[in-house]
Order: sequence, then structure tokens, then C-alpha cells
Amino acid sequence: MTPQDDTPIEDKLDALTTAILMERDVDAMLRDEPVSPELMGLVDIIRKLSLHLGEYAHQHAPSDGFVSRLKADLVNDDEGMLSRLRAVPMPLRVQIATGLAAIVAGIMFIIRRRMNNHDEQAIDMEELPAM
Repeated sequence: MTPQDDTPIEDKLDALTTAILMERDVDAMLRDEPVSPELMGLVDIIRKLSLHLGEYAHQHAPSDGFVSRLKADLVNDDEGMLSRLRAVPMPLRVQIATGLAAIVAGIMFIIRRRMNNHDEQAIDMEELPAM
């Protein structure tokens, strides 16, 4: 089979996996369309994984404390993130290189802007009618 022939099976598996995760009736979906034995084997694997992983997920749910700390970290303002970034020690050479790169970028921006302004003025002067 070529990779193009696999797309209907992949689409069907995607739909069946979503149905199993949403706890819908998978058998009704399978009755409506003809299915291959290859697809049925994969559906059995999906069902078994869903059953076993579902039990594992319910047994190993995160604690309430972890959930509340995670929510606080995600909802907090950017001050916390900036302070964490500032707390990461960077070598002096990295700080110097970053500063120099910012200075060079600023100078290049100013020069480019002045060159563009100069070119626009030259074009405007050429377009003036001669008397």
C-alpha cells in the first residue's frame, strides 16, 4: 500500500479514537460502514489502551495543591516570569554580546531610516516641475 492509500484508515482511526475518548458508541460507527480486519485490530488496541490508561489517569490524578500552584503560576502576571528570567545567571560575555548587538542594531536602524528619508527627498525634488 502506498501512503496515499492509508489516509482513509487514518481518518477513520482518528474519528474512532475521538469517539472512544469522548465515551461515545463506537459500535454504531462501525456498523454504518464496511471495515477491514486491519482496522478492527487497531480499534481493539485503541479500546484496550483507553481502558487501561483511563484507569491509570483516574488513579494518578494530580493533587489539589499541585493544581492550585499550577493555576497560580499560569495566571500570575508577567512580573513573576521576568523576575525568574533575571534570576538566571548569564555569563558576562553573553551580556556584553547582547548589549553590543542591541547597539549595532539600533545604529543600523537609524542609518537605514535616514537613507530612506534621503532617497524619498531626492525623488520629491526630481518630481518638481521646472519653470
